[in-house]
Amino acid sequence: MARSSAHAGIRHRRHHSIINKLKSYSCGQCKLLANDQCIYPVQFACAVLHASRTALPPPPCRGRQAPIPLRGKIDEQPKNTIAPDPIRIYNKIIIWFSYLFLLNTKPGTGTMTLRTRILIGFGTAFLACLGLGLVSLYQTHRLNDVAARFGAGLLPHVSVLADLRAELNEHNRLLLRHVITDDAQAKAALEPQLADEVGLIDNFFAGASATFTAEQQRRLLDIARLAWGQYRDSIPAVLDSSRTGRRSDADAALQGSTNAAYQKFLDSVNTMRQMIVLEAWTGVGTTRSTYQLGLWLMLGAMLACAAICAGGGILSIASICRPVLALARQMRQVAARELDITVVGCTRRDEIGAMAQALEQFRQDLQAAERNAAQREAERSARERRQAAMDRHTHDFGTAVSGVMAGLSGAAEDMRKAAASMAEAAAGVREHASGTAREAETSSGQLTAVAAAIEQMTASVDEISRQVTTAAQVARDAVGRADASQETMKGLAEATARIGEVVSLISGIAGQTNLLALNATIEAARAGEAGRGFAVVAGEVKALARQTATATHEIGSQIEAVRTATGGSIAAMADVAAIIGRLDQVTAVIAAAVEEQSAATRQIAADLHTVTLASTHTTGAMRQVVGMSDEAGTVSRQVLDAANGIGEEADKLRIEVDHFLATVRDEDGERRGDERVAGSGARVTLSTAGRAPIQVELRDISRAGAAVLSAWVPHPGTEVGLDLPGAGGAIAGRAVRSDSGVLGLVFRQDAENLARLDRAIAALGTTRLAA
Repeated sequence: MARSSAHAGIRHRRHHSIINKLKSYSCGQCKLLANDQCIYPVQFACAVLHASRTALPPPPCRGRQAPIPLRGKIDEQPKNTIAPDPIRIYNKIIIWFSYLFLLNTKPGTGTMTLRTRILIGFGTAFLACLGLGLVSLYQTHRLNDVAARFGAGLLPHVSVLADLRAELNEHNRLLLRHVITDDAQAKAALEPQLADEVGLIDNFFAGASATFTAEQQRRLLDIARLAWGQYRDSIPAVLDSSRTGRRSDADAALQGSTNAAYQKFLDSVNTMRQMIVLEAWTGVGTTRSTYQLGLWLMLGAMLACAAICAGGGILSIASICRPVLALARQMRQVAARELDITVVGCTRRDEIGAMAQALEQFRQDLQAAERNAAQREAERSARERRQAAMDRHTHDFGTAVSGVMAGLSGAAEDMRKAAASMAEAAAGVREHASGTAREAETSSGQLTAVAAAIEQMTASVDEISRQVTTAAQVARDAVGRADASQETMKGLAEATARIGEVVSLISGIAGQTNLLALNATIEAARAGEAGRGFAVVAGEVKALARQTATATHEIGSQIEAVRTATGGSIAAMADVAAIIGRLDQVTAVIAAAVEEQSAATRQIAADLHTVTLASTHTTGAMRQVVGMSDEAGTVSRQVLDAANGIGEEADKLRIEVDHFLATVRDEDGERRGDERVAGSGARVTLSTAGRAPIQVELRDISRAGAAVLSAWVPHPGTEVGLDLPGAGGAIAGRAVRSDSGVLGLVFRQDAENLARLDRAIAALGTTRLAA
């Protein structure tokens, strides 16, 4: 035990040492996953990529070439090869990670889960291939750099130098032809060509600074430019000697300074070409070494991947397959009811340990199930003994309850008949009361009309009495006025008599005046002219006396007529007063009769009002009788409904009692009815009258009833329907209880409902087995 603990400690220290070394090569961005066992592939990849970014040397095309002498042997350039640091890093990471994988897949350790081991195994192979691919990519990049250098620098330089040398040789050939030929026109034709060649070479040197960028190339280019300048400066002297026919001077110039400058120019061009060729061979050597190194790296990585995969496969078989086979053998033993075994691997902390623990739990559950089966068998035998006694009690109970149910049904039937008779009697009473009420209402209406007519007649009689009284008063007033008028007429007659006397007096005065006037006339006549004026006045007085006499006579005639009319008026007034007196007597008699008729009419009106009130009370009483008959009919209907409900409940009670007796008598039926089948969370539909169907979760079910999880709390006894999968229709029942969201249902026990229940329970059992 101590040795295993020591080995475990050593493995733990090595494990963390390897992880720390991996972290030393990582970029530090993977520490968020440092506590997960699956971090190793991620950190490995990060370490490889970080090493490839930081430890590899720069590409060889970015280096600086060593100076190359212009003459003599050219020094060999140092070959650019890949640095050994990244290779050692790759090798160390592969070795460390492989050791970590082998350490955690050692059989019997169980320190990692199978998922983690598989991920580490495949991750190791994958990351080894990833490292191989990175190295291959790097080597391919180096080869691409070499090819790019050849294509972008070396080959154009070689082509430019070859063109430059060809142009110089062409210029030298044209210059020799100019010196050798004796034809002046030919010489003149060659001079433009020579000028063109000189211009081409000058243009080359003008653009060579941008083409040759290396320091040694620039130095050789300066030497070639200096040699070309010397060569170009010697050309005019040679041409002048050749034009004037001094061939010896021209040959001497060609063999002297011109040839020296020409050779110097060629040497510098050749040196540049050799340097470019050497650089090309250096690139070829680098490419070859890169290819060989990449080949060995890929071969080594392939061998390492193969070794890792082979070792991982062997160790996986040893650490996974063997424990799994051992568990399979023990599972077969448990299936064969060999429960007295010790399950191996329960102490492991991986998936195999979980499987072993599950197998151990299953074995213990089987043992407990066998013990429970034995206990149930003992309970069954005891239940069978109690069953015999229960059968006797059940038979007695069934007989008694059946009698009670028969009596209850008979009583309910009698109550229903009595309620029906009461309803019919109430309907008859209501019909007769309704007729009487209608007739009373008609009589009341007629009496009301007569009362209205009597009231109108009473009003008319009152008005007649009032008018008769007024006429009597007017007659009395007329008698008084007639008496007054008679007195007035008498006074008028007396006044007329006195006026007659006055008129007589005036008539006498007029006669005397006439006599006086006559005397005056006589006296005037006696007087003559002096009495003429007085005669005129006497004539006028006389005339006035005559007129007064005439008027007085006329007045007397009128007064006599007035006196005569006044006497007639006095006689007529006396007659009118007598007539009005008799009219007053008749009016008094009429007023007395009208007063008696008014009193009789008022008495009739009072009697009619009393009769109307009695008729109204009779009508109200009839309405109350109708209302009471309606209430009696309603009550009788309620009694009838209650009787029907009692009959239905009695039938239900009889059915439930029959079901209980059948369940108690039938042992198989009892077992199936009490045996609850788990609903396994099945969603079923619960429906009831007057409410939309709802989805509920089935908790358990039996032939007797079911329990569902529902927020709806119905009234106990509510009829419900339950749609179950495989039932072939809704199963009828009723709600009996609701507690903490669990709704208890009891099913009807008719044949069709039980058949649907059996199908639904069988379907639920099949679904459970399939699950």
